[in-house]
Amino acid sequence: MNEKYIKKIKLLNETIWENKVSKNKIDSWLDNFEEEEKNQALYLLTQFIYYSEFSVEKLLEALYRDVFKYQIIFNIRKRNENTLDHEFLEDEFIKHLKKTRFVSLGNPSESSATMMGLMRKINNLPTDLFISEEKLNSKLGEINHFIFIDDLCGSGNQAVTYSNKSLPNLKRNYPDAKVWYLMLVATQKGKKNIIDNSKFDYVESIHELDDSYKCFYPDSRIFTNKDSDIDPIEIKKFTGKYGKPIWQKIISKQIPEIDPVKLDQISEDHKHGYGDGQLLLGFHHNTPDNTLPIIWCNEEYIDWKAIFKRSNKIYSL
Repeated sequence: MNEKYIKKIKLLNETIWENKVSKNKIDSWLDNFEEEEKNQALYLLTQFIYYSEFSVEKLLEALYRDVFKYQIIFNIRKRNENTLDHEFLEDEFIKHLKKTRFVSLGNPSESSATMMGLMRKINNLPTDLFISEEKLNSKLGEINHFIFIDDLCGSGNQAVTYSNKSLPNLKRNYPDAKVWYLMLVATQKGKKNIIDNSKFDYVESIHELDDSYKCFYPDSRIFTNKDSDIDPIEIKKFTGKYGKPIWQKIISKQIPEIDPVKLDQISEDHKHGYGDGQLLLGFHHNTPDNTLPIIWCNEEYIDWKAIFKRSNKIYSL
């Protein structure tokens, strides 16, 4: 195996990856592959983008300060002759904040709840501003803003589906409230999908990824500085070879009665990550399913060892 890749991975592990990737873990992961694939797999690993706990905290800080608070202050100024009176603006902002609810999607063990806890801590916000999804059906009084937060928007399909299913009822109950969907990281296409097709009033992200972040895009940055022995075509073949049966087993477990033809098509569509995401990234708290399955598959019923595991076992199709 290429010692250069091993040294780079060791450096990444010690400086960015929070020591999550030990030598034993690398060896275990490499055992998933055929001998001739292992060097190519190691190269892929050197290109993995990892958002550490510190990075996630800084992104959440920016999301609150530079997106949410900035937009509220901008609107207050607009309604008040562009005043620069700091005390007035801060007082008005606090009034808006008290009528804001940050909404955690899913159950308490999932990524959204983890991020909400960090959002509250990092930005020193009161606990009563944070609610679970089920509380949306309760009477919350006068609310001006509902803020939904996500770590990654890949295809944007899940956000669109959720908004079309759940937001009409929310907007009926709170007709004057604005509904925000804020993301730490979003693909350009996924973000546009949400803006164009969802019922969210405001959609924004801190980091935005163009198609060059997709592994097998013609101008992918993953292979910009590759060595001569690294073959993107071969890597695409073997990552798909393993990715398709991973998804077949996940879907079959989730929907045992699924039609075999449909199962084959869905697995083919997702073999390089949910929605053909083709991403190579993960967060301190989880790895998104838009990333190549060979990175994150961690199911007990699948014979595969993850390198950056995906903890959330709910896969929405």
